[in-house]
Amino acid sequence: MEVVNLKNTYESPLSARYADAEDAFAQAERYGAELLFTEYCADVVNYYYYSARLGGGVEVCGRTVNLHVALRGGAACVGSPLIFGGY
Repeated sequence: MEVVNLKNTYESPLSARYADAEDAFAQAERYGAELLFTEYCADVVNYYYYSARLGGGVEVCGRTVNLHVALRGGAACVGSPLIFGGY
């Protein structure tokens, strides 16, 4: 499993794609992230987290989010503070 350093200044958001969703969720564990809420949209399940280790964030549904995991099938994308672009 490749571990990606997601900490940045949010001037250029970071995203990574994982063929195995477990590797994506390992990022949330690595940063000690708290799951805030889940959203279902078509065939994608979005998980929104906050981690004090990452700092910063954006407001989504009244909560500060700085880690986003999107699951489609068995694959997933991770972004900080959010995933930008298609997934």
